[in-house]
Amino acid sequence: MSEDELNGVKPLLRAVEEVFHIDENDADDEVTEGLDFKSEVVENVRSLNLPLTADKIVRCQDKTKEWITACVQEQDDSPGSKDAVDIYTTAISSMAELTARTVELFHKFTELLLHQAEQAIETSSLVRAQCVRKMTDAVLEEISVIATHFAGCLNTAADDSDSPDSVSSLITTLYLDSSTSADYLRNSLKLLRPVLQLSSLDEKNASKI
Repeated sequence: MSEDELNGVKPLLRAVEEVFHIDENDADDEVTEGLDFKSEVVENVRSLNLPLTADKIVRCQDKTKEWITACVQEQDDSPGSKDAVDIYTTAISSMAELTARTVELFHKFTELLLHQAEQAIETSSLVRAQCVRKMTDAVLEEISVIATHFAGCLNTAADDSDSPDSVSSLITTLYLDSSTSADYLRNSLKLLRPVLQLSSLDEKNASKI
């Protein structure tokens, strides 16, 4: 690639890089539940215009929501009936599964970009970068929401427990695990940047043919 060609593609490379910039203060934002998680994830994955679906991510979230709803109902009906350790272990496994399903989608996304270069050019790399970032932001928010709801169940368990301090320590650990899951997902997202920048170069080269 000549110097002129490189200068011509630099703005696009910078634009893609900017999409993946993560402000460290973002992790401290207050959790809100304003977005429709399922719609946000499904629409952004569909907009990638690749043979990918968000089905596993959505099913994971649905299963977690059902468990939390059942837990709250059981605690209301029979105070003290729900074991705090059971709540905690379910919370950890739920966040871990949601994180794993999202990273699995990242891997498939990367594979499709690298091995279906010609078909992949149908949608710009910048648009794909924006979509995968929005999808990831939705999952990150959902991890925080899940942690908050499970912490609520643990707070109820603490109120009904003979040793509330032991339950309180589980709540602290739960939030630390939530933060670990979020950090892992952010780091995985950053690894997509060079792949999408490479895709940007492919677009430029294809446009000359």
